[in-house]
Amino acid sequence: MSRFLAKKTLQQSLEYLIIICQEPNKSLRDYVHRFNATTITRKGVIDEWAIQVFIVGTTNKRLRYFIIRNTPNELSNLYEMVHKFSEGDEVEKVRANSSVPKALGMKFVPNYFDILLCI
Repeated sequence: MSRFLAKKTLQQSLEYLIIICQEPNKSLRDYVHRFNATTITRKGVIDEWAIQVFIVGTTNKRLRYFIIRNTPNELSNLYEMVHKFSEGDEVEKVRANSSVPKALGMKFVPNYFDILLCI
């Protein structure tokens, strides 16, 4: 908290971002939170470089594919994409754990990720 009160950024090297990875069995939101906090508190973060580091650090293959296919040019755009993706991921988990049967007669029910990939 003191680093925000002093309005100073940390002088650690940018290579510190590479250390931040999504740990197995940890949520995507946790990874995004840690990555975002680190990019905010570091000096000289280049958006393109940080985006590449984020892609390498995530364990979610669908998210990685989605970002590579629609590579953003700014970190703010990346965070918007990840936010939409994580909302869809949560919807998928709820749907998978739901006891509501699928609609009768439908062989294919598009999921949120399929819709995102069409955008």
